[in-house]
Amino acid sequence: MTPGVLAKPEELSKNTLRMIYSSVDNLKKGKTGKAVDFEKYCDYLKDEE
Repeated sequence: MTPGVLAKPEELSKNTLRMIYSSVDNLKKGKTGKAVDFEKYCDYLKDEE
């Protein structure tokens, strides 16, 4: 994985901001999915040498 570039809020579309704010609101309300088990994805997450 490579680091992404952060964007200023005014550079994001209204739809993207709506989704971000909705996600944060759900997180604050405790509406979250189950934890992801990354063990089964280890082969895909390894850095290539």
